Amino acid sequence: MLKITDLKTGFQHKNSKTILLESINFQVERGELCIILGRNGTGKTTLLRTIAGLHSALNGNVKIGFSLPQPLKGSRSLTPPAPKGESTHISPNKRVDSPLGAGGARSLAVVTTERFRLSYFRVEDVVALGRYPHTNYFGNLKESDKKIIQNAIELTNIKHLIRKPLVQLSDGEYQKVMIARALAQDTPLLLLDEPTAHLDLVNRIAIFQLLKKLSRENRKAVLCTTHEVELALQIADKIVLLTGEKHAHIGTPHQLIQEGCIENAYAAEGILFDRTSGRFNMHSNNS
Repeated sequence: MLKITDLKTGFQHKNSKTILLESINFQVERGELCIILGRNGTGKTTLLRTIAGLHSALNGNVKIGFSLPQPLKGSRSLTPPAPKGESTHISPNKRVDSPLGAGGARSLAVVTTERFRLSYFRVEDVVALGRYPHTNYFGNLKESDKKIIQNAIELTNIKHLIRKPLVQLSDGEYQKVMIARALAQDTPLLLLDEPTAHLDLVNRIAIFQLLKKLSRENRKAVLCTTHEVELALQIADKIVLLTGEKHAHIGTPHQLIQEGCIENAYAAEGILFDRTSGRFNMHSNNS
């Protein structure tokens, strides 16, 4: 589904480059929840935005396999399939979550931490924007589109917010709306940057449970970044752990725990990682 080959990420300056990741390779299959972990400054968001086509890669390839996505439960997908087994590199301008790049917008949906500019749009209208890559020139919604929109609203538990403008939402409510918009897009691949930012514990768990459900039951390929290390270790199928040393450890949560990668990546005075429980504990020399 999503194949990353020799990808180099960072920033191109006028006379130099800042390299964050050097030659990273991994893939995310349908039905798989892959989570990018790492401390601040290791390049999690830059990696995700590079894969999404929102940031230029310094080198390497991003390939996304085109196939008929599994629709959300109770809905019908309108995305046409490509030839069996075909895999395509999508250029950045077509990979962006936008009606202008309809080919890419039917293959992947992106949720970033950036605020939606049209803050006076109502919630139901924002979620409906996710369907526009599937509509005609005039953006008319069919009954099947409306069912997909309604299902996305119910999955994210925002039905009580649909009449509100974005400007009246809390940060957590706003985040749920953006996820609902991505779900309404009904793509086989979801990319999310910090999807649980600003949410309380109950809602953080609920969002990760939703992402797991979408990957397993709806056969989505889901890739997201997060600082929720303990939750990620409990629910992810695959972890991409950025170390801050221009490379990554990639494997299942169990593999990275047993190899000591997690505790080494988050090593700090007064913090201990318990491999058995998969949790961090505070440690004091005085205790």
